[in-house]
Amino acid sequence: MKRRFKQARRIAFDFGGVLVARHTSRDDLIWDSDNYQDLPHVRKAIYLVTLAVKHYGRKNVYIVSKAREPKKVLSWLRDKSFLKKTGMRSSNVRLHKTRKGKVHSYVRHGIDTVVEDRLENLRDAIGVGVPHLYYFGRGRDADDPKYADVLKHVRRVQDMAELEKELFG
Repeated sequence: MKRRFKQARRIAFDFGGVLVARHTSRDDLIWDSDNYQDLPHVRKAIYLVTLAVKHYGRKNVYIVSKAREPKKVLSWLRDKSFLKKTGMRSSNVRLHKTRKGKVHSYVRHGIDTVVEDRLENLRDAIGVGVPHLYYFGRGRDADDPKYADVLKHVRRVQDMAELEKELFG
């Protein structure tokens, strides 16, 4: 039986906290060290991104992330063979120094689905009209009253299994 998929034109995954496990609230502590290559990917991340590539097409799946150390992120992706395993295009990895840069990528590339672990970033996506927003993971900022308005616009998913159900039924 063929699976029925919910449609999304273009999807963007955040890197830290969505594709790569977050170990501290300050990611810069990890990326500033020499052992960043030891960071594991989130369970089922490769499977889910591969599924997205198969369904939406290589040109429609992105990694859009704020990265203080973009060379280290690219090195991690290369050393873990993440792009090769998932079928993603390397040109669809968009790393930015600021949150504003991420928002620019959403608009420029016509992203209509964002998977993100920070509500402040999802607020930015709401501001530019991204219609399908997924708040991924434990949600350490979900109890902050300043994000109450954001929570009304997002679907909360705890892990990749829940995200798979949301995206692909």
